[in-house]
Amino acid sequence: MSILNHAQMHQNHLAWESEKLCWREDLASWQHELTQAFATLKELDADLKQHEQTLRQHAATVRLNEEAVDTHEHSLAEFEKGGQGTDLPLLAKKHHEEQEKHDQLRTVHEELKRRHHFVIAQLHLLLKAFPKSAPAQKKCS
Repeated sequence: MSILNHAQMHQNHLAWESEKLCWREDLASWQHELTQAFATLKELDADLKQHEQTLRQHAATVRLNEEAVDTHEHSLAEFEKGGQGTDLPLLAKKHHEEQEKHDQLRTVHEELKRRHHFVIAQLHLLLKAFPKSAPAQKKCS
């Protein structure tokens, strides 16, 4: 190690102070960004809850559709047995309505699936930025 004169030491101190000034500016900026991120997380929480509600509504719609198709299937089976009830033209009309509902459900389901996979993938990327076993921070002495 070489011996520094007092002028070089002062120069080092000034350089360090300049560097620390930049660090303080970085930290202030990061604190501001973090404050905004916390606000965004509150919005994200509300958005995820809305997504959850949308999934529940879709699941309920799918169940109701299953019941309607089961009823239609039962009516068709009764017709084939020669039982009382609906005639074939009415069953055909009902079948066409069920086909349209099914096609609409498929479209909604595919949109939900794409959205859900995108949201979860982005969430996983964000979580990877914060590993659970973070290295211990070195303390300056």
